[in-house]
Amino acid sequence: MTGRTRFVDATGGRHPLHREAWAAYFADFPDYRIRVERTVAEGPTVAVFGVARGSYRGRTRAAWQFPAAWCATVRAGRIVEWRVFGDVEPMLRSAGVGRS
Repeated sequence: MTGRTRFVDATGGRHPLHREAWAAYFADFPDYRIRVERTVAEGPTVAVFGVARGSYRGRTRAAWQFPAAWCATVRAGRIVEWRVFGDVEPMLRSAGVGRS
C-alpha cells in the first residue's frame, strides 16, 4: 500500500488506509478471514471474489459470514485504493452497530 491508500468500505464510506486503521480493525475482528474463490486482473485493477468471515472481538456467538468482493487499484506496484463489496449487516450487528 502507499501512504495515501484510500479504503472504500461496503457502506460507501471513504477512509485513509494505514497501519493504525488495520490494527483497529483486527482488534475488533481478530479472526477476520477471506476465502478467495476467484481473482480477475485487468490493467491496474484486481478484483477478488469470495467469502468474508469472522467474529466481533473473537466472540463465537457474534460470528458472521457473507459473500463479498474486493477491488484493488494498483499503481507502480502499490495499492492506491481498496474497495469492499458485500452485505455487511451481519458484521455490523455483531458489533452492536446499525447501518446509518
